[in-house]
Amino acid sequence: VADAMVPLKKMLKDNKYSSYYDQVYFVLGKLAAKANKNDEAITYLSKSTKTAKATKQQKALSFAALGDVYYTTASYSNAKIAYDSSAKYAGQCRCGEHHRV
Repeated sequence: VADAMVPLKKMLKDNKYSSYYDQVYFVLGKLAAKANKNDEAITYLSKSTKTAKATKQQKALSFAALGDVYYTTASYSNAKIAYDSSAKYAGQCRCGEHHRV
């Protein structure tokens, strides 16, 4: 997991990737969560939700992942807030339309 994080962290230092920062932080957060580095995961996922160019779809995904980390750490009130935010952004985007039957 640590090896996968190195090139992603380098991308955050290069402004030409600024339009992808929300996605990079999301992936870093997911990798940190997988490695049971929950504090690091929370930091990265929070940054993903606050990146200036983050889309509503990405915010919905990032807040859902953040809720998962909070839930895993038994921080249930924070998990609820994150899940509510995820639902809010998911309702504002067309992110699930390709899944409809």
